[in-house]
Amino acid sequence: MQDTCWTMEVYDNGTGFDAKKLDVLKEKLDAFYIAPSQRMDDLKIGGLALLNTLIRLKFNYLDEMIFHVDSSSHDGTHIKIGGPIHD
Repeated sequence: MQDTCWTMEVYDNGTGFDAKKLDVLKEKLDAFYIAPSQRMDDLKIGGLALLNTLIRLKFNYLDEMIFHVDSSSHDGTHIKIGGPIHD
């Protein structure tokens, strides 16, 4: 998979996301997948930047997008995003 995909990883040693915030993010992303035209406000400036990035990845890569989050209130957050490399 390494040769056919690009990835970007971000590590943050801050306070991290709690489980509730991650659930809200996943709910918003799921809602966008179900009815994208009704969720366009999430793309506007001032919205949640991570959600905005994920929506744009979904537009480009559909089910091939890469998105993983590991977060703990004590160890910070690790986010990995990516997608396939198209010729």
